Amino acid sequence: MLWQVKSEAGVEVGAVTVGTEPPGFITTVALNGRLPADADLVVYVTTTFADSNMGFRQSDLQPGEVYVFGDSVPRAEFEEQDLNC
Repeated sequence: MLWQVKSEAGVEVGAVTVGTEPPGFITTVALNGRLPADADLVVYVTTTFADSNMGFRQSDLQPGEVYVFGDSVPRAEFEEQDLNC
């Protein structure tokens, strides 16, 4: 595991920056350095409603964009269209 955050308060969050603790969360495993550039990575999300996961590579992540549903979307478009997943 490269990084982990948890919230016991049930805080809703629409997007997370890898390595950055969202408000209302605590870091239980700190990101040590950068994400591996050539590794297949997986995000696991567990909520009271459902569990989900999404695979990605570090190269899929672009500055100023949100990686959602397997695609990189400009942050403004993400927020405007409420693409929260």
